[in-house]
Amino acid sequence: MPLMQLIMLIIHFFLISTGISKEKIAVASKAIKNGVKAVQEGKVDKDVFNKAKAALKRNYQISADRQDLILIQMLANALRGRDYTFVQRINDVEQFKIDKLIDFSQKLYFNESYCLK
Repeated sequence: MPLMQLIMLIIHFFLISTGISKEKIAVASKAIKNGVKAVQEGKVDKDVFNKAKAALKRNYQISADRQDLILIQMLANALRGRDYTFVQRINDVEQFKIDKLIDFSQKLYFNESYCLK
């Protein structure tokens, strides 16, 4: 198994991370930046967008039945001073539209990139 690297691009309080081999860091970084640029330009595949929303919704539904994730949610809420439930997260995913994604992406910029070995 190749040595796995973790590349993280922190984008305006938004984190993209991936586990990749050392040899693919430059390729992965370029792909991420090109993907964000495409979204900024309004190039969003509706089918992929809807599949991503469905997957995220499923993850939140599953999370609501896992004690470890419920505990993490409670801790995150305590740290943020709010009570944000999995039901509210699911509702937010259902309400999220492509135009909001494009608007969000247009506020992003790449200010850091680093690799953990």
